Amino acid sequence: MATAAIDTLRYAERVKESGVEHSTANEMARALNDELADHVPTKVDLEPRFESLETKVESLDTKFEARCDALEAKFDARCDALEAKFDARCDALEAKFDARCDAMEAKFEARINALDAKLEAKFDSLAASLKTTNAMMLFGFALLGTLGFFQLAKDPSPPPAPVAIERPAVPNAPPVESTP
Repeated sequence: MATAAIDTLRYAERVKESGVEHSTANEMARALNDELADHVPTKVDLEPRFESLETKVESLDTKFEARCDALEAKFDARCDALEAKFDARCDALEAKFDARCDAMEAKFEARINALDAKLEAKFDSLAASLKTTNAMMLFGFALLGTLGFFQLAKDPSPPPAPVAIERPAVPNAPPVESTP
């Protein structure tokens, strides 16, 4: 016989209270219990199924956790690979940039040094030309001085005296001296 699905005694008592005879109420309670027992599962019937469901849920939870851990590890590995690739690319670009800057700096230095040498040569040329001009001027002044000395030695006459010219148009103006 199946376990009771309902409390048959309480059911029979309630039916008796509504005016049904004692034997009829008991029969109704047994018939209802038999019908329910054949078609409605009881707590005892459902416990193994609940345990099975709990086991399945735990299994699914374990599988879910394992899958999430695997996906997280895969994600971390991909991120690490991308980060390494990014770092390598940035390092390569930085090295390329540094090499280009160094080459441009060397080229700039070479051009500056060439211009500096050109300017230095130009200044040296101008300085030499200036020295030559100065030497020639000194020689010319020395020659003129020598000629003037010889001229003075030949002509013992004193230099002419200055002549004063008056200007009548300007009142109170001092006289202007001139030499002929």
